[in-house]
Amino acid sequence: MCWKRFFVFLVFNFCLTGLPLTYGYSGGSGTPGDPYQIQSAGDLLAMAGNTGDYDKAFILTGNISLAGYNFIGAVIAANPDNYYPFAGSSFVGVFDGNGYFITSLTINTNGAGNDYLGLFGYIGTGGVVKNLGVENVNITGGNSSIYNGGLCGENRGTIRNCYSTGQAGGILYRSGGLCGYSSNGDLINCYSTGVVTGNTYSGGLCGYSMSEMTNCYSAGSVTASSYVGGMCGYGRSDYITSSYFLNTAGPDNGYGVALTDSQMKNTASFVGWDFSYSFGDPADWFMPTPGYPVLPRLLLPGDIDADGVRNFRDFAVFAYYWLRQDSTESNHYCDFADMNFDGDVDAVDLYELMEYWLE
Repeated sequence: MCWKRFFVFLVFNFCLTGLPLTYGYSGGSGTPGDPYQIQSAGDLLAMAGNTGDYDKAFILTGNISLAGYNFIGAVIAANPDNYYPFAGSSFVGVFDGNGYFITSLTINTNGAGNDYLGLFGYIGTGGVVKNLGVENVNITGGNSSIYNGGLCGENRGTIRNCYSTGQAGGILYRSGGLCGYSSNGDLINCYSTGVVTGNTYSGGLCGYSMSEMTNCYSAGSVTASSYVGGMCGYGRSDYITSSYFLNTAGPDNGYGVALTDSQMKNTASFVGWDFSYSFGDPADWFMPTPGYPVLPRLLLPGDIDADGVRNFRDFAVFAYYWLRQDSTESNHYCDFADMNFDGDVDAVDLYELMEYWLE
């Protein structure tokens, strides 16, 4: 009974303070060829607590929900004293989302001015986060919290093929839907649809950007008192190329190109973006009907037409490719009708589609 009470105490203390618990990973050795496998919230919290592994390689092997956990700071690479400047261990390894997402991350500082808020507090030079979705993030800062974003507080590494949804609000400085502050790093093929409400230096994708930004977009509404923009609140406009934002989401302050709703649904609006399939070279982006561009690597299983729901539209696309035997990565496995990626659209795929039907 005493051990049970102690375990409950540890879990309760973690939920209130954000202190890490100790778990093991689900496999791997942390090398690029054999990354640590993260398949549960326990694995993710083990990674968060083991700062000595922050230079290692990790890979998600499934979607992870953080529902029920309430953090007061970043999950990974948090700032130990919560305030500026960053005094913790930055993440400098490789985190491959592998096409999966982490959902229901809640950070609430309870009015304190804790800084570097996000899934990652600080991605350092050489750090890579890729192929990852962060969904339904809810960040509530206070008392002039700085460096806040759904994916990361501050980035000095590379963020590629990632997206975020949700909201960040409070008395926030340098806040964005994806990243709060990015300097001497790279944002490539990323987007955010999250709502951002801050004080100053707030943007739909990045609050304050001094990094290369290529082929990115934002569509969530942004509200702040100063230095606010649909794409970025402030930064280097000459570092931003082929990046766009919804014109009704936030003001056009010269960072990125404003597009109307109809333009956001047209591939021709996204100059230089790769929407085409060729043998051995899959497309970087997919345009659902209707909708804005999405990352093919991160589509929901069974959502074949990529509209965010699984319904008869998906079945219609599936039926169109029925019994095709030439599905490969180069044609996105016949627009993902080949759900088990074995080269054929057959009864096995139909069974899997039914498993996700109407979710």
